[in-house]
Amino acid sequence: MFWMCSKITVGSLPPFYCTSAKWKRSVDNYADSATVTVPALYFLKKSGNIYNPKVVGTYLFAEGMPIQIELGYNGNLVTRFKGFIKRINYAAPLELECEGYSYPLQKIYINKTYTNSSVKKILTDLLQGTGISISSDTADVPINEAVFKNASGVQILEWLKKKCLLTVYFNFNEIYVGLRATEPKGSVDFHIGWNTVNANDLLFSGYKEFSTVRINGVYRKSNGDLNVTTTDGNGSVKTIHLDVDMTTAWQQKIINDRKLIYTSMGYTGKLTAFLEPYTDIGMTAKITDDKYPERSGSYFVESVEGSFSNRGGRQIVGIGFSLN
Repeated sequence: MFWMCSKITVGSLPPFYCTSAKWKRSVDNYADSATVTVPALYFLKKSGNIYNPKVVGTYLFAEGMPIQIELGYNGNLVTRFKGFIKRINYAAPLELECEGYSYPLQKIYINKTYTNSSVKKILTDLLQGTGISISSDTADVPINEAVFKNASGVQILEWLKKKCLLTVYFNFNEIYVGLRATEPKGSVDFHIGWNTVNANDLLFSGYKEFSTVRINGVYRKSNGDLNVTTTDGNGSVKTIHLDVDMTTAWQQKIINDRKLIYTSMGYTGKLTAFLEPYTDIGMTAKITDDKYPERSGSYFVESVEGSFSNRGGRQIVGIGFSLN
């Protein structure tokens, strides 16, 4: 028999349990999010500007306070979210809207020109004093030139995504920037019909429109010349535009990374599982399908949406391209 357990830690306040919680993380969205419903026992209490810690069960929450959400079964708690309180909804019961470690970057601004630099150097300058570390697997992409004029931290993350075409996401208070599936995170096993709740939204395709795609990466140099980098392949042609001055070797790596997304065949969509086995973005989902063995294989986990209440807990796992 399973019993639901939770532990919510906000700032230096004593940990407490929650009525319900939801969280969402994705390799395509660096802004992790969560919502926590707090039981009435923990409603806010404030006397003037003084917080009285002796008042049992009544604590003061404030926007910007750090929060950690741990959830699980039978006392086995697993961290599902770390971030900050973004908004307090004074409903009954009280609701805390939270954002991951992209939250403090909204208030950081950079005015700087980089020449003969790198992605790691830009991140090091941006994250100084934030408590955010850089994943050891973050790619040290050379950047020949980049100019930031009063750019917020979030705008720089957008620049890395949209201009450099790199994948950007947080592992709680650690940031990863690089190619899509190059951060090793272990694997999780899903046996369709056994440890899954619902796999109806999980689709299998043996053919994709761009299964033999050739990708042209186009970058226009400062003198107006075009630099075109091409992947192997004789099928349909897709063109992606690289808007950042980087080495030809890295341009090639990026368009090869894009080709992997376009050409992979197998599962797409989402499956619903219990809170166990724990699943994280960037993991390898090893799917076993007894009914259709040809669909079994390893796939990249692109997103995880979770929910928790006294009625149970679920993980909705977004499946990406094949890693077979």
